[in-house]
Amino acid sequence: DAHGDGVVQLNTALRQVGCLHHSAKPRYTVRTMRAIQKFQSDTNIAATGVFDQPTHDAMFVALAELADNVNVDVNANVADATANKATNVNTNKDSHNHESAATHDDK
Repeated sequence: DAHGDGVVQLNTALRQVGCLHHSAKPRYTVRTMRAIQKFQSDTNIAATGVFDQPTHDAMFVALAELADNVNVDVNANVADATANKATNVNTNKDSHNHESAATHDDK
């Protein structure tokens, strides 16, 4: 019966790739095995439920792709926020310039 930090890491990885929907327990359970089988099936690996080398390699790739997607999303959000801030600054400058012109014209 496998247990410990390595199993917690495995269960956490299975949660991250969407194959395990329960908390990451420190024990290799039937849920862990089924989650591995689901992951194997999703990645066209023989669904044995054993976390073997091909499954490990596919998990590494899947987690790297998730990390890349997160980085892309974060970078896109930062770019959007920066663009919005620049637009707001320019809009505020334009408003201020119109107010200054109107004040100057009133004199």
